Amino acid sequence: MSFSDIIGHDREVALLKNAVKTNRAAHAYLFTGIDGIGKVATARAFAMALNCESSAESGGDSCGQCSSCRAFEDGSTLDFELVLPDEKGYIKIERVRELQRAARFRVERGYRVFVIDGAEAMGKAPSNAFLKTLEEPTSGTIIILVTPVPSALLPTILSRCQRINFRPVGTALIESKLSEDADLSDGDARLLATLANGSIARAVEISSGGIGFDRADFIGELLGLSPADPAAILAVAQSLAKDVDLFEKLDFLKTWLRDLILVIEDAGEMIVNCDMSKLLKERSGIGLRRAMSLYETACATESEIMPPRNANKRLAVEVLLLEFCKNIRMDRAA
Repeated sequence: MSFSDIIGHDREVALLKNAVKTNRAAHAYLFTGIDGIGKVATARAFAMALNCESSAESGGDSCGQCSSCRAFEDGSTLDFELVLPDEKGYIKIERVRELQRAARFRVERGYRVFVIDGAEAMGKAPSNAFLKTLEEPTSGTIIILVTPVPSALLPTILSRCQRINFRPVGTALIESKLSEDADLSDGDARLLATLANGSIARAVEISSGGIGFDRADFIGELLGLSPADPAAILAVAQSLAKDVDLFEKLDFLKTWLRDLILVIEDAGEMIVNCDMSKLLKERSGIGLRRAMSLYETACATESEIMPPRNANKRLAVEVLLLEFCKNIRMDRAA
């Protein structure tokens, strides 16, 4: 995994290449941006370039041929460690202390790079413990925090990291990759690229049949709910709260509501769910104010139930669906 394998992040890669070439890498970085756009892949490429024996001759990228690069490629390197949340979605203090112990060992050459993917999953105690590592960095150690929600991190942690913001990958680039890697028609590749919402990983997942629900059926179920039948709303909320596809469905609902706002604002050519344009136009009569309110509620619901907040999923989804049913009704159009 070299920098040349990273798609759609030329500006971010250029910054990191320059750090390699000038030997001026920061001791801590914060990689932010939506999930699935290549932040961890870029962190790995950065670590590989930092330890490459020929990076100077490769313009700040890894050569792929030296012993260090081969160790990265076959997974035997000791210079790269990826830290992930546990099965419950947390990074606990014990895991932070393991990282701290490993980070104390100095390297003979190059750098040891620790990547914490899902850094927002650190609670207060792990975050405070981790802060000490950032305040007293070991020479030759680089820590990269990866998160889509930097606001969930302590301000004292944020202030000690060099921040690099990863923008969503352009739809045209995703469409091109899908056309190259999958047996898709131009139309299907274009639709999947728009549904991916700037995420390469999401695009690949969808093209491989990874989406776990029918979008039309899901939005149809929600539109079929009525405020006159609160029992049905609560039953759907209870089922959705237990659904393994909950976060995926919330992401879709946010995208659908964003599309609704675009249709209301006469910008239908920019919508993601282009195969639902007729349905979106039918619902556009609710008005911009109510559509914006629904979008904000959906965003807030997803944020509340994710770590570290971990609000009660059923109650949060109940509130969302009640608001949705109340505001999406055409008989109350603004």
